[in-house]
Amino acid sequence: MARSLLTATGILTPGDKTGVEGDLGNLEGEYCPSSRKGRAKDTYRGPLGTDTMVRLGLVIALLATACGLAWGQVNPGAQIIAAALPPETLAAPPAPAPTCSSGFSVRKAARGTSAATGASRTRLRFQEVLTSEGGWSPSESDFQAPCRGLYYFSFHGVAQDRGDFTLALMKDGQYQVTAYGGKGSFQQGSNSALLLLNPGELVHLELQQGSLYEHPFDEAYTSFSGFLVKAY
Repeated sequence: MARSLLTATGILTPGDKTGVEGDLGNLEGEYCPSSRKGRAKDTYRGPLGTDTMVRLGLVIALLATACGLAWGQVNPGAQIIAAALPPETLAAPPAPAPTCSSGFSVRKAARGTSAATGASRTRLRFQEVLTSEGGWSPSESDFQAPCRGLYYFSFHGVAQDRGDFTLALMKDGQYQVTAYGGKGSFQQGSNSALLLLNPGELVHLELQQGSLYEHPFDEAYTSFSGFLVKAY
C-alpha cells in the first residue's frame, strides 16, 4: 500500500535522495509508525531543504492515514458501537437482590393439643423439630413467611382407635385445606397446599374436632412440613 501511495502522488519515487542519503522509495511492506519496517535505511546527513521537508511531511501523513485505515479493518466499528451504547449499559451492573430461603419439618404432636374438646379448636403443637431453616417458631408452633413467595405445606395425622379427627391448615387464622381421618382402626388423614404468602403471614395447624393418636415412645405419627418454592 505504501509503495502505491508514494508512486501515485509523485511525492517521492524510488531513487529519490533529496537531502537524504540512500533510497527512500525502497520501503518494505505496510508502513506503521510503531513498526521498524518501512523506515528509510540511510541516516540523515546535513540540513534538509524546504521542498524535501514538505515531501517527507506528506509521506508521513499518508502512511499514518494508511495505518489508521488498516486498524479500522482489523477492528471494524469498535468506536462507533461504543459511542452508540446507552450510558446505562456502560455503568456497573446492579447489586444482586438478597436471597430468601426457608424450610421446616416437625413431628410428634404434643400432649394436651392432640384432642379437641367439644366445639373448641386447638392449635396443634409439636414436640420435635427435624429441620428449621428459617420461619418456624418452636414456642408458637407456627411458620412465619420471611419473604413474599410460593410456599408448599404438607401435614399428616392418625386418628385414635375407633375415633376420627379433622385437621386444618390455617393461614393468618383462615382455613385453607383440611385432612380427615375417619372412624375405624387408627385411620390416617393428610393433605397439602401451595400458598402465596407475604412477609410476616403466619401458617399453623388447627385440630378442629376429634383427637390424634401419637406413639408414646420413639415413633411419630403426626408431621408438618413446609418450604419456599419461589420467592418474588
